[in-house]
Amino acid sequence: MMWLLTACSLAVADDLNLDVEDARAASQFQAIMENNEFSQQISQRPSASTGAKHATIQGEVQVSLERFTEVHDRARQAPPTLSGPLVVLGSSSYSGALVGEVLELELELTATLRGEGLWKTVPLAGEEAVIAAASVDGRPIPMARQSGYHVWVTDEVGEKTLRVSLLVPASGPRGSLEFSLPIAQTPMTTFSADFPIEGLEPRLRRAIQSERSEIPGGTRLSAALEPTSRLHLVGFRAMEDDEARAARVFAETLSLLSLNEGLQEQFVVIRYNILYAGQRRFDVQIPPGMEVVSAEGPGAFRYQVDVLSGGVTMLRGETAYPIRDTYELSLRLARRSDATIVDVELPRCVGVEREVGWLGVEVAGNLKLEEVSRSGAAAVDVRQLPVELVSSAIQPILKAYRYTEPSADLTLSALALPEQEPASGAVDRVAADTVISPEGTALTEMHITLRNRLRHSLRLALPEGAEVRSAFLDDQPVRPSRDASGAVLLPLRRSGDSSFSLKVIIEQQLNVPGLLSRDQLSLPALDLPSSQVYWTVYAPGDRIYSGLRGDIAAQQWMGTSNWMRPPMQDGEAQAAGFSAGLSGSADGAMPVRISIPKSGTQRSYRRYWVEADAPVTVQWWSSARWLPIPVQLLGVLAGLFALLSGRGQPPVRRAVAVVAGAGMLFASVQASTAMMLLVGALMIRGWKADLHGQVIRRVQEWWAKPWPPVERSFGVWASAVIRFGLAILLSVLTLTAALQILAVLRHPLG
Repeated sequence: MMWLLTACSLAVADDLNLDVEDARAASQFQAIMENNEFSQQISQRPSASTGAKHATIQGEVQVSLERFTEVHDRARQAPPTLSGPLVVLGSSSYSGALVGEVLELELELTATLRGEGLWKTVPLAGEEAVIAAASVDGRPIPMARQSGYHVWVTDEVGEKTLRVSLLVPASGPRGSLEFSLPIAQTPMTTFSADFPIEGLEPRLRRAIQSERSEIPGGTRLSAALEPTSRLHLVGFRAMEDDEARAARVFAETLSLLSLNEGLQEQFVVIRYNILYAGQRRFDVQIPPGMEVVSAEGPGAFRYQVDVLSGGVTMLRGETAYPIRDTYELSLRLARRSDATIVDVELPRCVGVEREVGWLGVEVAGNLKLEEVSRSGAAAVDVRQLPVELVSSAIQPILKAYRYTEPSADLTLSALALPEQEPASGAVDRVAADTVISPEGTALTEMHITLRNRLRHSLRLALPEGAEVRSAFLDDQPVRPSRDASGAVLLPLRRSGDSSFSLKVIIEQQLNVPGLLSRDQLSLPALDLPSSQVYWTVYAPGDRIYSGLRGDIAAQQWMGTSNWMRPPMQDGEAQAAGFSAGLSGSADGAMPVRISIPKSGTQRSYRRYWVEADAPVTVQWWSSARWLPIPVQLLGVLAGLFALLSGRGQPPVRRAVAVVAGAGMLFASVQASTAMMLLVGALMIRGWKADLHGQVIRRVQEWWAKPWPPVERSFGVWASAVIRFGLAILLSVLTLTAALQILAVLRHPLG
């Protein structure tokens, strides 16, 4: 009875262990597939900026506001939503034979990949197996490891057929071996393997249909499995003694090369897969010039470094007992060198049948990294590197490679970039308000919001003829000074990451406006770059003004983006009036506060990212309010002439004349200069169709035709004088209109 209970307990324990292994394999497989869906969700989020920040990008790029707006709008549009998973696994087929204690299988897996430009991860088999070869549609592919699986990371799309050669080592107690391997879960899975012993009864767990048949010299097992994430084969014995066989060892190397000024470090992890027998010796050839800082591994690992003939450095490692299945060795190598050309040589495993590996290069210092030459290695995307390699990097990995032979050679150029002292201050916002008097005096109040760590003063290069009348630091009066060049120096306080404000009152004298004037006004140039400049000008209301025009067109904030965040306003620029000192100056007189109301015609100008020592200058056109009246009268006359020129013409010309004349009359009444110019262009187009000849002939006939009422009342000479006066008036109106149109073409009136 006791023996029966013990047997039942062992059976229950075995079933529980099998369930745990199945659950672990299913969890690892699910993690890989969920990562694909997470990548899809991330790719479909609307981007908040026009460009991502990459560690490989250096230097500055300047683009126009129109181009930035176009890219910003396109980036904010939601990409087309993909329905369904990125990776859909079809069927899988395993076929092979048992050779010694290694199950050699050929896997054929079909998969459908979606998502153009998205990276996807296709799980193939568990890390317990050795990948002897892998190909997709007949071409070799690189393998990586993730969540306990050998995976294929790719951005390809379409239906793919993967063929993988697997070497699965035996597991289980001696005398009753078994094979266990995590696999890709597919709707349809078939298995077929030959075993070189007659009378065996191998069993495949999760098989819904199984068939054993005798073949010459052995047994064949064929089965169809339910959807499962684990292949578990039991039911046969060990066929040879470990002591009579030699181990077959395969190695995969993960190398991280860290470059700093004067120092090169390699962090290397070597993963061994050991088949058939145990292995105690693990020898590694060290690259020339590299020093072994440390070497660690399980199994009471110990090592010594020998220098062989020819200068070859060899690390000879040994464990206290034979290691089966898998083993992992960690190395840290270092070399001091100031050379700008780096010859990258990798450690080589000695005594292995095949060695493949990955290499990532990070830059820990201020270096510019470029590839000079390479052989035996293929450049890959950083996202294809194993997760363990990427997560162990301290700095962003700039170069990534995959090699399939230990003799891979790579040469890099690492040039030191010039160091630049970071700015000790920054101007977040400049808000300026300028009031212009009818006599041409301009009084400007500047609110400067800035941060400061080390600077003692802020330098202002004033425009010619400008004077500082008052200055305040955080609403407290301060005394400005001047340097040797005559620039004004305003005292600052240290604020760290917080901001404070300066307020400066500046007086300038402009020209007295005439009939048609062009004026220009400049703000002082600051010796710090400014993130934002907002300038409002209040001009006398008895004139007509164009918009403010600077060196570049006025800019507008387009929304949230990660290349700049708009600074917070402190409310000072929105005050109803501003204070100005009339007795203060840069020579040190204390300011006196007065309030000046802001009234008149308002024009605004906004800029972003103004360089240091670069003044902001605006120009505008202005004219007397009565100046457009002659232009309107001329437009009315031109409209009437256009209407008259259509009489007696063919339908098409008559329609053009009517539309042009009516449009010109409407534009003249509405005083819309832009509409007048547009309709005038239509008139010119119509006159080119010989309508102008009709107008000129009608004007000549009207001019030559006698005026009987005038001649009877005032005589022939009076009629001639009236005609001459009308001609002079028409000439004046024409000249005035030409000047007005010329000004509008250069700077359209508001």
